[in-house]
Amino acid sequence: MLSSEIKMNNSNWGWIKLHWSSNSIWLNTEIEILQQISNQISLTIFYKTLIEENLKKEVQIRAETIANKIKTQISANLSHGAIIGLISTFDQSTLTNDQKDTINIIQYASDSVLSIVNKILNVAKLETYQITSINTIFDLLEKVIEQL
Repeated sequence: MLSSEIKMNNSNWGWIKLHWSSNSIWLNTEIEILQQISNQISLTIFYKTLIEENLKKEVQIRAETIANKIKTQISANLSHGAIIGLISTFDQSTLTNDQKDTINIIQYASDSVLSIVNKILNVAKLETYQITSINTIFDLLEKVIEQL
């Protein structure tokens, strides 16, 4: 049997063990290949860990960004509500045509701003849900044979 240790952060993560018939002798090239495979697995695990940590940080950053946008939207909605509340009080008033035009412009601008804020939040929500991590189990020997 030939075995090689897989290390992660200078500690044992696991082992690769190869079995050969008892009459066989392990060649130096076979031992070197096993060590290279072990090193590649260690690097892969390390990079996977880094990617997962980066994804977690990215999700946190996006969540904070969305939270800030929501705070902004709440503030905008409060302002928007105040504007709509004031505009609705003019519905029962006698206004000149110029005043009615001004009220209509304010109403249109207010609706446009709210629409833009809602679109930004919808895009942010969609982007947040696009982050996925896939965990798979595979047969290393099968993968090595496929590459040969």
